[in-house]
Amino acid sequence: MWFFMQSFLKAFLLVCMVIMQTGCGFQLRSSHHIPESLKEVRFSSHEQYSELSRLIRKNMRYHKINLNPDTSHAATSVRITNDTLKRSTLSLFQNGTIAEYELTYTVTYTVNRPKANAQTKSIIIHRQYTDDLSSSLAKSAEVRQINTEMRQQAAERILYQLIALHTEPQDNKAD
Repeated sequence: MWFFMQSFLKAFLLVCMVIMQTGCGFQLRSSHHIPESLKEVRFSSHEQYSELSRLIRKNMRYHKINLNPDTSHAATSVRITNDTLKRSTLSLFQNGTIAEYELTYTVTYTVNRPKANAQTKSIIIHRQYTDDLSSSLAKSAEVRQINTEMRQQAAERILYQLIALHTEPQDNKAD
């Protein structure tokens, strides 16, 4: 009898934990609810074949957003107007050589939605890295990797902001 109660209690606790996880909104990373109004998007960029444009397209396809080049059918239009990568010095060694850099990646884009005014948004991503003259080849590969990660993060943030735009009520109606 004691063994039965013990196994019943364990099963009950397991069921309670599963119910609590689903009840608190637990979901896997990169799993988003895409609103119906965002299922079809017209995407364009000032540099159509850039790494950022490729990553945005890949991210939208992953989330089953149809990229429609025909403006008349697309409910939402997204246009990347500018993306810049700047490098600034953060610190120096005692001998005057640069020890640390900060990379700042800025993406500006415009969103046009039906029955709403066009909105211009920007995303700014910062990264720091140390410079070591003894391993310059490895550092250049590291900087390329950091740049790719920054672009990937920008592509994800653009999608997050689009989802947020489509889930909030439209209070800025076009005349």
